[in-house]
Parts: sequence; C-alpha cells; structure tokens
Amino acid sequence: MSDKAKKIDTKLLEQMKAMEAAKREESLKGSDVTIITGSNDEKVDFDTWWMDINRRVKMKPWMKEIVQADFKGRGLGRRESMKKFDESLRLFGIKF
Repeated sequence: MSDKAKKIDTKLLEQMKAMEAAKREESLKGSDVTIITGSNDEKVDFDTWWMDINRRVKMKPWMKEIVQADFKGRGLGRRESMKKFDESLRLFGIKF
C-alpha cells in the first residue's frame, strides 16, 4: 500500500471515530446512563482474578472449578470485571 493510501485510510478512520463518538454522545443525551472508565471496570481473565483473590483469601485449589462453574451459572463469562467476580464470590458465600 502506498503512503498516500495509508494517509487516506488514517483520515477515514479518524472521521469514522469522530462520527461514532458524536452518535454515541447524541444517543446518551437524554438518558441517565453514566459511563465509568478506569481499572475497576477493566475486564480480566478468570485465572488472573483467581490468583489475585487467593492473595486476599486463601482458598483450596480444588475450589477453583466449583467457583468457576457457579460463576458460569450466574451468567458471567471467562472475562469480566474484578468487581463482578468479587460480587459473585460474595453471592457464592465467601465473605472477605
């Protein structure tokens, strides 16, 4: 691809992003939706969360599969926010 084509592609991408941001802002104008960004809402893998929670709460290694199955039953995916995983663990019955 030539340099000119790359410049056109980047300009087009920037225009598309600006249009999408404008549409998103317009659609959220009258709603009560609050967009929160930050490390608490970043999605992490279940294994990463499991390692982190085991630093705070010592759990038996065999519990990992049981907790993961419970989370799956609650509708959580393989990648969720730490907050969702923590709340689901509380619902599972482990207080920390």
